[in-house]
Amino acid sequence: MRIYTSFGEFLNDLGLRLTGPMWVRFILQPLVAIILGVRDGINDARAGRPPYIWGLFFHPGGRRETLTRSAETLAKPIIIATVLDAIAQYLMFRAIYPGAAVLVGVTVMALPYTLARALANRVASSRRQRETAA
Repeated sequence: MRIYTSFGEFLNDLGLRLTGPMWVRFILQPLVAIILGVRDGINDARAGRPPYIWGLFFHPGGRRETLTRSAETLAKPIIIATVLDAIAQYLMFRAIYPGAAVLVGVTVMALPYTLARALANRVASSRRQRETAA
């Protein structure tokens, strides 16, 4: 196990990960995160909850519940993404950088999930409003 000594070294290795063994995970994992986010965003709209990011910042009463649901949804995919990054690191560098594996695992899953959940809620809510008005 190792620790990066510079941000430049991390960025260089990150670029190598995008083209090295198991590169396809950078397509499949965000795709899974987007699918989970869309599913949860539609469920949020049906339940009348505010869009994900908006709710986190401007609805403190439901923040804990929203974060708990997100953690339940994303816990296993983030763990899998982290482990896969650690395996890829070992295959490429013969070393594992645990901090980088966690950072990449969380980023690859949480960012697309968050955006997809918020957008899906917006789209589903606006559709529901149009159908109700018609």
